[in-house]
Amino acid sequence: MSAVDNTLAVYVGTHPDDIDIGMSGSLYKHDFNRHPILWIVVTDGGADKHEYSLESAAARAWIKEDGVNSKNWVAPNGQIFNRGFYSEDLSRKRCGINSSYQHEFLDNSGVIQEMGWKPRVDARVGSSVVKKVQMSYPDPQNSSQSILYPDGGLHNGTMVDTYGKKLAEGLAETIYQTVNSGDYNKDIIYINSHAPVHIARNAHEHPDHEVTGNAVRDAIDILIAEYGIKKIDATWYTVYEPILPGLGYVQTKESIVDYKSNKSNLAKTDWETAYNVQIGRNFYWTDYPNDPGDFEYAVHEVYPQNQSHWDLYTSRSYI
Repeated sequence: MSAVDNTLAVYVGTHPDDIDIGMSGSLYKHDFNRHPILWIVVTDGGADKHEYSLESAAARAWIKEDGVNSKNWVAPNGQIFNRGFYSEDLSRKRCGINSSYQHEFLDNSGVIQEMGWKPRVDARVGSSVVKKVQMSYPDPQNSSQSILYPDGGLHNGTMVDTYGKKLAEGLAETIYQTVNSGDYNKDIIYINSHAPVHIARNAHEHPDHEVTGNAVRDAIDILIAEYGIKKIDATWYTVYEPILPGLGYVQTKESIVDYKSNKSNLAKTDWETAYNVQIGRNFYWTDYPNDPGDFEYAVHEVYPQNQSHWDLYTSRSYI
């Protein structure tokens, strides 16, 4: 069954597994086979917190989309750093760069095939996803090539100052181009993302989660002011812990009891999640992905902000 209406639902994750872990129960509940879906991953996912101890801050390098084998990263200012093997290898696995990464393993539910994020989305979400985007920026030394944003790199103050705004502009352009090329509804867009820092007190669970949330919030203003989108129905999430709302915001408790198997089956095909299952580690706050929680917690806002927050709640049922 294909998407049944003409209103785009956008999902933005900083890392290749963030949408799976933090938002996919709501995705299956509200948008799967109901709306066309744009799936956006911001960074290459090349490292998690464990890699910080293995490489210097300078060595947490970004990679070229067509050249993951190179260990040299050309930063936006033209400076050259070296990227460690672990970071490079993990990027390949999570993003499927240079090859369609797949690997089978056994857990207590049978054979699991782990994949890069794009084939994983194709296999588990399918035709509802009308476009999959990995964010990138032009190589400062060769404008015909693109470089992916690094996992962890967006927490650097200089990079945020230089590229936070450009990230927002790129997100707005990507979303609008998808709306325009698909002839989708320009009166309203659904956007689901990491929360900005003013909306969630724990938006900084990963520094680049916070940067992504802030950039998405800026992209919303660009979509309304520059591209003429009339309304954005936004749902803001955190990934590791239930969202702690900022002053003046209200937590939404979304039941995903009927969609837990969908969420689990999607997340289990992610490389990092699958790795944790193989070595018997508990994943975050439960034995997830084998046992995802019954609820996802978020803050729901409608923009522009002079619009009543209740205007579009009829489009989704919250409990």
